[in-house]
Amino acid sequence: MSKIYYFLIMFSLGLVACDKQKEDPNPELPTPKPEAPVSPLVGEWRLVKLEERGYETKIENCSRKSSLVFGADQTATRTTYQYTPNTDPNDAKDACNYVVEALTYTTTLQQLVLQSVGKATDTEGYTYSVTTDTLVMAYTNGVGEVQKATYRKNYQYDPAKEIVGTWYIHSLWRNDIYNYSKDLTDFSGCRSQQKVVITKDSITMYQYRYTKNKCRETVYKGAYEISAGLGIIKVRNKIRGKVNVGLREFRLGNGTLEFWGFVNGLAGDYENEFYRKEKTF
Repeated sequence: MSKIYYFLIMFSLGLVACDKQKEDPNPELPTPKPEAPVSPLVGEWRLVKLEERGYETKIENCSRKSSLVFGADQTATRTTYQYTPNTDPNDAKDACNYVVEALTYTTTLQQLVLQSVGKATDTEGYTYSVTTDTLVMAYTNGVGEVQKATYRKNYQYDPAKEIVGTWYIHSLWRNDIYNYSKDLTDFSGCRSQQKVVITKDSITMYQYRYTKNKCRETVYKGAYEISAGLGIIKVRNKIRGKVNVGLREFRLGNGTLEFWGFVNGLAGDYENEFYRKEKTF
C-alpha cells in the first residue's frame, strides 16, 4: 500500500472520530405541541325533553329519535323525526319519517349558532349549556317566548327495550288539561291498584273500577307488537276461541309510560293514564 493511500484512509477515520466527539451526547428533543382540547359539544346528542314558555311539551315516541351530531371540524348533522298518526281505527298504520340537515356551527361562551350548508342566510342562534352528558339549547322567538330543548349524549332511544317491566299507576288526567288523580284515591284507593306488566312479547293490564259498591278487577292479557310509527301497541289475545285485536296509543320517555283514550266512547272525555316503575300509592 502506498504511503499516500494509507495517509488518506487514516485522515478520513480521523475526521469521523472528530465528528463523533462533537455530537451532543444528550441532544434536546423538540417540545411536542399540546393537542387542542376536544369540545364537550362534539359527539351525538339525542332529544329527551322539550319545553315551551316554561311548560314541558309532550314528545311522540318517534320524535325522541331526533338527534344532533357535532363534529370537531365545526360541521353538524341534524336528524329530525316526525310522527304521522294512525289512519285506520282497526289497524296500526302510523309512520315515523325523518329529515337530515347538513349544518355548520360556531360557538362562544354562551351562544351556539347553526347555519345550513349552502344557505348562508339560514342561521339559528341559541343560548346553550353543556355538561358531560347533557346539552340544553334555548331559542327565543320574535315575541320573546323561549323554547328549550334538552339532549342526552350517546343515548339510543329504543321503546321496545324501555317498555319492558312492571309499571304502576302514577297520575290521571282528562283532556291533557285537568288533573283527575283524585279518582285514584277515591273508594279506598280502588283505581290506585292499577298496573301494567310488560315482557318482551306479552302485556298484562290490571284495571280497577268501583261499581255496584265494590272494587272490581279486570285483567287484559295478550301478545303485543309496537307499530312502525312507534306510537301504538297492538295487542292480540284469544277469548273463547276468538282472536281479538286491541290498539292502545302510548308515549314512553323519561321514566313515564302514558296510555290514553276516550272514556265512555267518542262522546266522553279523553283520559290520560300515567305509569311509572316506582310505586306512588
